[in-house]
Amino acid sequence: NTDDLTVWCESSLPPDFFRNSMIAIKQYKQIAQWAYSKSEHYFQTAIEKFMKAENADPFLVAYALYLRPNAKIVTLEKSEPNRKNSVKIPELCDHFGVKYLSTMELFRELHLSF
Repeated sequence: NTDDLTVWCESSLPPDFFRNSMIAIKQYKQIAQWAYSKSEHYFQTAIEKFMKAENADPFLVAYALYLRPNAKIVTLEKSEPNRKNSVKIPELCDHFGVKYLSTMELFRELHLSF
């Protein structure tokens, strides 16, 4: 779609700003295997929603896993290991050893204040 964000990205960002997520396809496969192996914990609908192609979460964690240990994911999601109706980024990160932090933790880490 061509919207204001697309126009801004194309005119403001360097050509190499966006990375090809296909370099982390091996890690994405590991994440998919993990998600489907959790069918005794998560509802099937939660796994299917998580693994939909338009859901960026598995690709995001796969890319961070590919870049590990130099990558951290910033997320508003909180760990909810007992939740069955949604696969959350923190559970995935904990399983695969990917670092994650909240927006406020990122601000503190970068020594930003407002």
